[in-house]
Amino acid sequence: MTGTAQEVSGASTSFKPRWFDVYLLGGMRLISFIGDLSAATAIALYLQSQGHSQALVVAALVASTAPAVLFAPLVGRLADRIDSRALVSSTALLQATGCVAMAIWPSPFTLIGGLFLLSLGLAVTSPVFGALPQSMVGSKNVAKAASISQTGAMLGMLAGPAVGAFMVQGFGVSGALFVDACSFIAVVGGTFALRTRLNRSAPGNQSSTTNQTDFAQTPGSPHNFSAWRHELLGPLLLTTGLVVTCVSINNVLSVFLVRDVLGGSEADYGLVGTFWMIGLVVGALAIGRMENRPPALTIVIAYVCMGAALLLSGMVFSVGWLLPVSILGGFGNGAMATSLHVVINLNSPSAHRGKAFAALGAVSNAAPMTGYLLGGVLLAVAGPALSYTVIGWAALLAASVSILVLRKTLLRVDKTDV
Repeated sequence: MTGTAQEVSGASTSFKPRWFDVYLLGGMRLISFIGDLSAATAIALYLQSQGHSQALVVAALVASTAPAVLFAPLVGRLADRIDSRALVSSTALLQATGCVAMAIWPSPFTLIGGLFLLSLGLAVTSPVFGALPQSMVGSKNVAKAASISQTGAMLGMLAGPAVGAFMVQGFGVSGALFVDACSFIAVVGGTFALRTRLNRSAPGNQSSTTNQTDFAQTPGSPHNFSAWRHELLGPLLLTTGLVVTCVSINNVLSVFLVRDVLGGSEADYGLVGTFWMIGLVVGALAIGRMENRPPALTIVIAYVCMGAALLLSGMVFSVGWLLPVSILGGFGNGAMATSLHVVINLNSPSAHRGKAFAALGAVSNAAPMTGYLLGGVLLAVAGPALSYTVIGWAALLAASVSILVLRKTLLRVDKTDV
């Protein structure tokens, strides 16, 4: 053991996990995602109901995903240099202000611009939220903490569109946006209730939180750290992008598979999506019980679950058989997303953890956009059943490549002594 590692281990004897902060963070992420996605849903429904062109609806969808891709380097640096309390609270206040502005002046220009602002805010806060768990509970508990945080986010993703649709129907787009503004105010309040803060002392410094341990043994100079060049994170980001693209193609294909190929009803289609979401939450929660399992290996196993689910989707003969397949795919989806948070927390320096999570955010938003485009092309060329065979084998190929590339690092559990 190196001298640095010994010092770290000795410092960790007085370490006290802040589980209240972890559960509060999960609640904040739940509220934040509900606010963002309900606003996006409300705006898309409003633009469509007012008879605006499809181009405007597409522009709204692009505005809701582009910021995380376009501004990944910038938001990563902000997350690593600015006091997390100041950054998250000011961002949430801007998001609340944007919702109020859209509610008062619901023109297409204002709505799309405001949606871009909300998405930019999500791109800023997500790396901060991703970097906080290790500072709250330390490396040994980061799997459970990331699981709690990610479960909150996934429940928000699940509830957000439904909440947005319900509020538009009940209160109109302006009423829905006023309610969304309140959700961001709640995030501000949660930020000030958190005891854990990152970058508290000064720009460029590490967190002053005594619970945080700098990852001194990360390969390469921490000043030149890049998740894309990291021996473990870089390949995982690339293969994750491919697998998420395949899953996003599934989102395009599934309605045609259920309705046209399997002869299912609208309710059947909704049921298939619900079972995927159930698997998603279960997968995220399961990672919290795997503190001593290699998280990178868990990600590869999750790839296999999703690839197998996609492949089997093209082989089933009824909607009933598609339901357990959807749970398998959702389980892999949730396990992958949560394990990625664990891997990034354990394999990036504390001073650059926000940058690593920003890279993950860019992948998580670019891959779905790519998948939606490829899904339409693949559907036109091959049809639903054959398309599922293609994307299933593509996801399994990504899993195989990741095993070959990462064979020396897959079984590594942790690189710190905390």
